[in-house]
Amino acid sequence: MVSENKREQIEMLIERGYEFNISEYLSEAWNIFRQNIWGFVGFYLVAIVIGLSTNIVPFIGPIASAVVLTPTLYVGFSIVSNLIQRNEEYPFEKFFRGFDFIGTLSIQQLLLFLVFIALFIPVVIMLLVNGSIIEWIQGIQIDPTAAAENIPEIGLAIGLALSVALIPMVYLSVAYSWAWNFVVFYKTDAWAGLEYSRRLITKQWFSVFLLYVVLGLIGIVPVGFVILLGVMAGLTIGYLFWVLIVLLLLMFFCVYYPFLYCVVYAAFADVTKLNETIVEDNILQHLVE
Repeated sequence: MVSENKREQIEMLIERGYEFNISEYLSEAWNIFRQNIWGFVGFYLVAIVIGLSTNIVPFIGPIASAVVLTPTLYVGFSIVSNLIQRNEEYPFEKFFRGFDFIGTLSIQQLLLFLVFIALFIPVVIMLLVNGSIIEWIQGIQIDPTAAAENIPEIGLAIGLALSVALIPMVYLSVAYSWAWNFVVFYKTDAWAGLEYSRRLITKQWFSVFLLYVVLGLIGIVPVGFVILLGVMAGLTIGYLFWVLIVLLLLMFFCVYYPFLYCVVYAAFADVTKLNETIVEDNILQHLVE
């Protein structure tokens, strides 16, 4: 267990704030990633195969994949990243250490889904109480052509309703992005991990959001360029070139997504002074023994 004084340190960070250096986290993430490229890529492929295999099972498969396997598997990137930072051995099986926390991570992921579902309840209520939307739906059944004339008005009503949920969803998606790491590295329970993540990230929410925008651009720009190249060259070269384009995109994503998780970990580790925490707790445990 992480010492109580380190939890107090997190509370102090929440109260006083902290610096957030995007370029430093990108650099540190790349330094981590390049030391175990094949390990990260290989584990990502394994996680994809496990997820796809689970989704084949009707009904229960997608639920198990989203609630249980997703956090348990993908937190493995953080676990191995931490081992690399601390210059410890990182055999491939360490990627699966998230299963040591499968219960807490699954509960946390379920809570997260329930929070997002709750955000849509006002949207549903707004749509139900809006008589014009109900009349429009009934009108489609009677005269689809006439009902189409009211699409702009109905679209505005639906857009306003969705915005009620979209804004807090964006906020919480960013704010809860360190929750898995708090469970694994700070041994918090499910809800405490969510709250530590939310409260800490909120101090620098726009900076963290900007980091994720940068990561999004890193993913979108190369993909857009490759697709554009494919469109231009594919007109003269043919379908075989498109096969090459698809393979290039798959290779890119096999590198991009593991790197993305390394960046998230690097930011979390720096802000929470994670490695200092682990060293101090190991010393304290040694003294106790």
